[in-house]
Amino acid sequence: MDKSWMKLSDRFSKDYIAGVDAFLALSFQHNGGSSQMLCPCLYCANVSHQSASIVRTHLILYGMQSSYTKWIFHGEQANDDEYQVDEQLEDEDEADDFDGFDVIQDLLGDIHRANVVVQEQENQQSGGGNIAESNDGASRFHSLLRSAQRELYPGCKSHSVLSFVLKLVHLKDLNRWSNKSFEMLLKLLKEAFPTGESIPTTYYEAKKMLRDLGLGYESIHACFNDCVLFWKDLEDEDYCPVCKESRWKKQKGKTRRIPRKVLRYFPLIPRLQRLFMNKEIASDLRYHSEKRVVEENVLRHPADGEAWKHLDRLYPWLAQDPRHLRLGLATDGFNPFGIMSSSYSVWPVVVVVYNLPPWRSMKEPFILMPLLIPGKKGPGRDIDVYLRPLVEELKTLFSVGAITYDAAAEETFNLRGVVLWTIHDLPALGSVFGYVPMGYKACPVCLEGTYSQPLRSKIGFLGHRRYLPIHHRWRRSKAFNGKKEETLPPKQLSGNDVFNLLQKLDHLQGFKYGKHRDKKRKAPEKNTPWKNFTKRTILFELPYWKELLLSHNLDVMHIEKNICESLLATLLNISSKTKDTLKARMDLQDMNIRKNLHLQQRGSSVVKPHAYRGRGHGPKLNRRASSSSTSSQQVLEAELAATKLVVATQQATIETQQAKIDHQDKRIDWLTSVMCKMAGISPPPVDDIDIAGQGCSNTWTTSSDGQGSLVSDGISRR
Repeated sequence: MDKSWMKLSDRFSKDYIAGVDAFLALSFQHNGGSSQMLCPCLYCANVSHQSASIVRTHLILYGMQSSYTKWIFHGEQANDDEYQVDEQLEDEDEADDFDGFDVIQDLLGDIHRANVVVQEQENQQSGGGNIAESNDGASRFHSLLRSAQRELYPGCKSHSVLSFVLKLVHLKDLNRWSNKSFEMLLKLLKEAFPTGESIPTTYYEAKKMLRDLGLGYESIHACFNDCVLFWKDLEDEDYCPVCKESRWKKQKGKTRRIPRKVLRYFPLIPRLQRLFMNKEIASDLRYHSEKRVVEENVLRHPADGEAWKHLDRLYPWLAQDPRHLRLGLATDGFNPFGIMSSSYSVWPVVVVVYNLPPWRSMKEPFILMPLLIPGKKGPGRDIDVYLRPLVEELKTLFSVGAITYDAAAEETFNLRGVVLWTIHDLPALGSVFGYVPMGYKACPVCLEGTYSQPLRSKIGFLGHRRYLPIHHRWRRSKAFNGKKEETLPPKQLSGNDVFNLLQKLDHLQGFKYGKHRDKKRKAPEKNTPWKNFTKRTILFELPYWKELLLSHNLDVMHIEKNICESLLATLLNISSKTKDTLKARMDLQDMNIRKNLHLQQRGSSVVKPHAYRGRGHGPKLNRRASSSSTSSQQVLEAELAATKLVVATQQATIETQQAKIDHQDKRIDWLTSVMCKMAGISPPPVDDIDIAGQGCSNTWTTSSDGQGSLVSDGISRR
């Protein structure tokens, strides 16, 4: 019998499949009437008995063992030389120049192997109650298999339908083709290719073909006013139960109903399971436990931090299996059309897997997007409505888990995971955390302990000296805001403290989501305590959220951008952006500080004295203004150079130690000193909530014992 088909690298070719069918026919002739036979594929290796259809699938996906050249378990006689074949198989590189088939075969092999093993495990646990679901999965897989076997057009040897469509959709994504241009290309290809081609005619058909690979999503209709999702119990409703708004757009003469707002939901757990289907990625997901270099008091990976270790102590089962995942959650709004004048924005919610090595966890393939929240306005505090499907999935991932196949260990395990923290800019943090980062109590770290005072143009946050040592000389100085600083840093609330507090706040009782016009949200009275809290975040439904040491992080990029813009615009005196305005000089007069910078009346006009820095330190920073603009420019350039040198020297010293957890206190003392120096140099409007949040988060990142701990609902700079 001809066995040359075993050497073919393209296991979807007609010759290979014909050889598999001939092998099965021979086997059943000598099988004694049994419906099952030993499977000789690369993974079963003649150990397990399978049905004919499963053996056929395995041989196509995985190939036959190269050493199994005498089919003694399938009817061939051990002394029969008729079926001898050359044991030297062709080199894979010479067999086929096109690697698309190998990619598709590997992809389908990973999916099938994982699905079969997981389904068997689930059937054993449920007593065989998932037969319908198993049949549905098998049907989808065989549909993919047929697409992978079908030629793109008669006689095409380089591409199957599945490989061609997969690459075409990938090109569309990489080059940002519109749906219309993609369909125009499909139309042109159908006209150019020979008769009998199998190219899809629309983008929808192409997506439908690839959906069974696990790349699909679920469309969930939402109330136009962000009150509810039409999901689960509300799936069949046509009107919002809160605001009574219609779910559908108003259309005349059209039978197809179009929803007014749609949430795109990409289930998270299947995507996490997909990571373990690849051997290399599955191995990297153990990096933090097996490959990470551990050195005492050195912070290289989130696993070195106290937040990670704290959860391991609370839930020991998390540390017992390194495959349990630690996740980060982030969201922000962006304009999908790239037009700055447009106010339209959508809000993607992304998940980061911290089990991976640092150089992979932030790469695009490993940043998952479970939710795409629709515009055209931001959801605000109603973002919890859209987070509901993700939170339900995260609760399942923590409490129940999901049976997952690990390709590296070739075994199944129960995958579980936790969210370590969230990362946002200040406005998005206010939406997720449920705290308004505006007003006199705007700081989400200090909460009611926020130190602020009214200025002529805005609210100033000038309380940085509270974090200095109690006997520091700057605390006794009045040169910063006209007052001595005698207060201590505000008390930090734990996650349990915040949760219990939110339970008691009267203005949050009976809270409902939504932005409809008939529902006028009552603003808390002026003297209401804790009035900046707007809700109890849905994340508190996660069983472990109250226990986290570090539940929210501020995105450093936005903060540093705003601070740098303010400082540079003030130093360079950019008229439209400088903080050194007439009102800022009047603020100095109101606080009775820096008298040499007060506005001066010269005849009928008001003059601002030149403001530049001398070489002094601390609050005595401003010297007599120069009457020559050239001299002023030279002094400014000299002082900028000197300041840059000092900061660079100090920063270099700190950076050599910043990975050392033991040295975090020194870094915090240095940052606090810098914040106070800035307050003594810059105009009061520079000290806005961005700088206040930066100072507080840096100050509270490390505990007094130097262990790097932070209370649950404190905010940290990332």
